[in-house]
Amino acid sequence: MPLEPTSEKKAELNSANREVHKFMTERSQKDANAMKSFATERRFLPGTPQYEAQEQERKGRHDALSAKIRADNYALELLRTGKKLDAEGVKTIEGKVQEVREEIRQLQEQVANHPARGWAEQIKGKPAEAKVVTKGKQLEAELAQQVGFAMKLTNPDFMRDDDPNKAKLVAFLNARHIPREQVQRLSDLLRYHELTGEVATKTAGIERTAKNFATVQEFASANQPKETGAPAQKEAAPKLTPEVTAAFKNYIYQGGELIKAGRYAEAMQYFKNAGELAKVGRHISPARERMVNAIPQPGEYAELANSVAKNSWNKEGGRIELSDIGYYATGPDGRPQKQVMPPGLQQEIALVYMEEWLHSLQDIQGKPLAGQPDHEIDVAAYMEKNGIPMTDTFTRRYGRAEALARAKQTKG
Repeated sequence: MPLEPTSEKKAELNSANREVHKFMTERSQKDANAMKSFATERRFLPGTPQYEAQEQERKGRHDALSAKIRADNYALELLRTGKKLDAEGVKTIEGKVQEVREEIRQLQEQVANHPARGWAEQIKGKPAEAKVVTKGKQLEAELAQQVGFAMKLTNPDFMRDDDPNKAKLVAFLNARHIPREQVQRLSDLLRYHELTGEVATKTAGIERTAKNFATVQEFASANQPKETGAPAQKEAAPKLTPEVTAAFKNYIYQGGELIKAGRYAEAMQYFKNAGELAKVGRHISPARERMVNAIPQPGEYAELANSVAKNSWNKEGGRIELSDIGYYATGPDGRPQKQVMPPGLQQEIALVYMEEWLHSLQDIQGKPLAGQPDHEIDVAAYMEKNGIPMTDTFTRRYGRAEALARAKQTKG
């Protein structure tokens, strides 16, 4: 039987689990921000020689980042629910720890090659060091007060002439009779101190995370049930005959009919049918629920729908994760009760759920559903072909609107 930890060990484990979850939340946000940047990247126009090569490169980066975010969300869910980490979760967290160690290594290289390193080492620990650093920080505080924002002390000779802050900096330095050489040395020393401080902070943080991670792993390892007797037989995966695949395809189609009829809440529940997924060897796993403090307004639907899409996945191994939006209010019995979302937001969520099921169908069939090589565009083409009303928010993701428009022009 698994060992029941003592109350002290439970407290240690809970604390370690919270710290690792906090670390993973911060690191996964970095991946999420990188995904958002795809929408603002400058791109070549369709039809130009560089367009196809760029789109292929973007797709590769997008798919790799999507896989990282799916892995992030899975590990976060295990940590959030207090479940024991499996091999996939461990691998994801180890990868994030290595990312931070690589960032520290790069910072250490910057420190080693920094122009202020020699001077900084000469005055390190001496009264002159504190005096110079204090002076530099005071000047930056005065500069920030004058220009209205936190501006770094720097040599204006290295700033562009069209930089609106250059004139402000020149006036500031001239008023205090600070030579360019002196401001450069001060700036270099301040940046060097910031770098060394960042290295120390990150190093201490990652070592603390590594220790907490080891605690979580140790508990999980100690509580793995020991095998006795003959090993348990795995349940055989269902045989994906043409009839089974056709039935699965029809099930998804009927879910689309619910969306067409405006029965969005029913469609959301319809696409949470674990029994139907099991027929094709797939299953539903918990996904992150986005919590809100009030019933969302129409102007918030797009951002919330994109959050649901970002946290919903069709993962390798047959796992589907479906995110949701949660708003809880106190019910008559004094307990929190989940509130019904507005129909417009329900439609957005139902489309995302259907999208993940269609991705599963793509995987099972091993080919596009509507002839589009890009699996995200293919989903939208399938929905369009079957008359399923897509929202602007849905078609704006992954460049679907533009792709569908180009396809119509080509046919025309």
